[in-house]
Amino acid sequence: MIENLSNLPQEICFYPLPTSVAIEPQMIPITLLPKEKKQVFVVYRSEECIEFKGIVNVKSITGKILNKDYRLPYHVNVHKNPLKFSAKRIDFSVLQINEKTQANISIANASERDIKFEIFLPYFEVCGIKVTPAVATIKALSTIQVSFEYKANLRKIGAFTLENLRKSYEEDPKKNFELKIKIKKGLIK
Repeated sequence: MIENLSNLPQEICFYPLPTSVAIEPQMIPITLLPKEKKQVFVVYRSEECIEFKGIVNVKSITGKILNKDYRLPYHVNVHKNPLKFSAKRIDFSVLQINEKTQANISIANASERDIKFEIFLPYFEVCGIKVTPAVATIKALSTIQVSFEYKANLRKIGAFTLENLRKSYEEDPKKNFELKIKIKKGLIK
């Protein structure tokens, strides 16, 4: 939480951010009116399994004068995803309209604790793919099978249908993962 305790508007700038660190919501610079508070999330993203320490620099500016320079230390433990997939890509064969095909993958939990996962797909009408199970808990050191069914029907969809589906998808937190995350973070009410 950033708070302006002065009687003048303040501008807060984060600089230079490491490539693995993002500030959300991305409102740089942030202007704070007197007595105003804003919540900012510092998000660390990495592909590696590491322990990482660093500093985020913050400047506070009143009018055209640099008021204060802050150094915010951070410490991050990044762990590899314990879920192992038998395939990271599924290739479906070419089908005629309304024909179906199926593919299976296994997902293994390499950790000592149960893990719940959820698979997000676009509307069935658009992608033609159903997944079973879409939500499941994988017990520690266990493996489950996930089935993907593909029905070739995309060529039957018209432009108006796609536009209506796009609009409803963007406004549906059950289907739109990014929207769901923003709602959970309180960025959208």
